[in-house]
Amino acid sequence: MSQHKNLQTDEVGLCLKFWVVLVLSILPMANHGYAEEQITIIERESQMGFWPCSSCHTGNFKGLGDPNNQHQLTFKHMENVNECLFCHSFKNPERLHLEDGTTITFNESYRLCTLCHGEIYREWKVGIHGLQTGYWKGPKTRRNCTQCHNAHAPKFPPMEALPNPVDYPNKPAEGKH
Repeated sequence: MSQHKNLQTDEVGLCLKFWVVLVLSILPMANHGYAEEQITIIERESQMGFWPCSSCHTGNFKGLGDPNNQHQLTFKHMENVNECLFCHSFKNPERLHLEDGTTITFNESYRLCTLCHGEIYREWKVGIHGLQTGYWKGPKTRRNCTQCHNAHAPKFPPMEALPNPVDYPNKPAEGKH
């Protein structure tokens, strides 16, 4: 009977040792090369033509936007929304606001775009949508949404496709690839 107990104890011990070795061998690989990514989002505010607003406008923002269209803005973003305060902070028009009232800078506008464009945001995060430069496993640089898209009219105008090239100069002969 004691021999049978020893076999069971040995099997349990062997099984436990196997799992410990397995876990200890996998743990170092779990984070290898996939640590927190180093991603820099290109700063946006210094590239904006009419920013900061307070350099010209003084006083409190009344939600009137640009009533005389001095900046010649066209709003063609959301069909039923034509109010600046949908995105811009009422308290500080030099900031944007999220659904919960959190204010963010124009450098973080991608966080606001995420609220309606979640699928595109997921593509942007992995480098499929938008321009990303850098390394697969290293530092990366991404453009903010508004560096390619006009925040007030984000859809690109229709473009005419160029014709296919007729031939390539050093194209290998058929079957010689």
